Amino acid sequence: MIKRLLYTLAITTQSFYCLSSFAQLNTDSLLQKIKLQTGVEKTKTLCYLAKELIYNDADSALASAELAHVIAMSSKNDTVLSLTNQTLGSIYYSAGQNKKSIIHHSKALEIREQLGDVNLLSESYNNIGAVYAEMGNFDTATKMYFKAIKIQEKENNKHQLSETYNNVAILYYQQNDYDNAIKYMKQCIVMDSLLNNLNGLGYSY
Repeated sequence: MIKRLLYTLAITTQSFYCLSSFAQLNTDSLLQKIKLQTGVEKTKTLCYLAKELIYNDADSALASAELAHVIAMSSKNDTVLSLTNQTLGSIYYSAGQNKKSIIHHSKALEIREQLGDVNLLSESYNNIGAVYAEMGNFDTATKMYFKAIKIQEKENNKHQLSETYNNVAILYYQQNDYDNAIKYMKQCIVMDSLLNNLNGLGYSY
């Protein structure tokens, strides 16, 4: 379980050097797209670019996400605006700026509640739960995770369930509640087995 946590939260030095060439190619491709795009499509690509840069060029990631957010606000497209808020929330989370992260993830959640998109809603609950867990607010984190799980189980979204079960297992582990940590890690393993997610299974075991 600890191996999976480390895998989720960071890129190891070995993995970074193996993936750096591919990441650079992908970044270059996204930059070329941005030059040709406008409006909503440009906003989405800027968000994808920010995610590519988040671990190795945080300043550029933030600049890309902020530009996407400005365009999204002018476009008045709520789906894209929720995406830019989520992207900014993720960047601030990775930078340890949890209060700013909560502000943007909560705004994304508010928009998604209005849109009624349950899969995006569960993403937001999961993201907010992760930030509160990082802040040591385990009660609120637990509430957020289980709101996500309620939706994901109803929708039978195995990919999201795998991630959220894993997060819940880690949360219980951090609180020395090993029985529940094992319980939810086993549920994560079930989802990964159904998805044939061999990497996930390896880290869970």
